[in-house]
Amino acid sequence: MRSWMRKLLLGKAGQGQKSRSRSTGDEPDQAARTGEESSQAKAADVQQDSGLRKALDRAGKELFHGEEAVMDCAGMVHEEEMDEQVRKLITSDISEMSKFGASFDRFRKLNDPNASMADIAETVGMDPVFSARVLAVANSPYFSVVEQVTSVHHAVMVLGLVNLKTLYFREYFRMLGSGDGRVKHVRQDIWAHLALAAVCSSHVAEAVAGVEPETAYTIGLLHDVGKFPVLNLPLSVSESRELFTLLRGAGYLAREDELAGVNHAMVGRMACEVWKFPDLVTRTISRHHLYDPSQDGECGVDNGSKGEELPYLACLWVANGVARMVVDDEPEEFEIAPLPPGLAGYVDRKRIKKILAGDALYMDVAKTGAIFSSEG
Repeated sequence: MRSWMRKLLLGKAGQGQKSRSRSTGDEPDQAARTGEESSQAKAADVQQDSGLRKALDRAGKELFHGEEAVMDCAGMVHEEEMDEQVRKLITSDISEMSKFGASFDRFRKLNDPNASMADIAETVGMDPVFSARVLAVANSPYFSVVEQVTSVHHAVMVLGLVNLKTLYFREYFRMLGSGDGRVKHVRQDIWAHLALAAVCSSHVAEAVAGVEPETAYTIGLLHDVGKFPVLNLPLSVSESRELFTLLRGAGYLAREDELAGVNHAMVGRMACEVWKFPDLVTRTISRHHLYDPSQDGECGVDNGSKGEELPYLACLWVANGVARMVVDDEPEEFEIAPLPPGLAGYVDRKRIKKILAGDALYMDVAKTGAIFSSEG
């Protein structure tokens, strides 16, 4: 977690501890010390908050000055050309992740825009392990509850739907294995980016014509899921080091193909097909680095696209950039990639600027950081 987010969460935790100390009768001087620490953290937040907000405001203006994004498809591996050993390893990993795919059915209920909070609490309550995690996070200092949360329904209300969905997949991504050493850190970085991209996607969707926020959230959360099996492929030390660097960042499909014989977008599509995810989700994940439909065949993407995923690709492009910006140590120096002209037309300029400049996105990002900070 980057510095500005850590400071924000420390301030939030201090506020929660202060509230609880008053309700449990702790000594006044202890409460005062806690309050003083909270004030110091809060003061540090102001500077970081200012830099991030300026960066977000600038991003809203710079998003629409891009050039067409043409993918260099030279050397990219088509699925039918994939080495059989690589295919077996990837297929085996996807199979081991089947519980994650099965959990998507329950996620659909959490993602249903017509579901009431009571319905959602009932869905959460069907899983005792997940219920325990929801209660633990709701009672963490970051959410500043004065009295202990003891019911799933109350916990669901405290977390809110976006945070609940983020926590749900945080728990199920643990099925992908923690790994050792650097692999573990790469996994954590990928998952953190996915969670932030999902939250950002749900907000950005409000400025993109034809995009449903719930579907945008799902795509944001899953678009890089193919990176996890790719991480497990046996490579030399130098190749692994370069691949890890690629996968921790935005990725570069042609180079991934050269190193590993496969790329994360292709693996993501393979996984979505095995898990029987909706076609729109599968197609968007398959081509989330490919924005020109005329290149589909050249780059090994043949998914029967009729263009329905283009608005979602526009949404994901913006959300990805914002997600990377908010974890940068110096967000005011971060340059967000402008939208390719072929996608820019789907995004309402006035609305996206308002969303990026508003409080809702910023606070949801901070709460996502809180979920990652919670242990247990």
